[in-house]
Amino acid sequence: MIDIVEAHPDLTLWQYSEKLREKLGINVSTTMIDRFLKQHDISLKKKHTGAKK
Repeated sequence: MIDIVEAHPDLTLWQYSEKLREKLGINVSTTMIDRFLKQHDISLKKKHTGAKK
């Protein structure tokens, strides 16, 4: 899972769930992914794409 986050740092929890399904053939809930990331002290930071004034 950590390698997926490092390779794709700006995905949503749902998208990580899809990646795990594709890569490992397992279904993982977004809640489980969130708990895993918190346990490993990984935060998902989104890039802001809005226009600046």
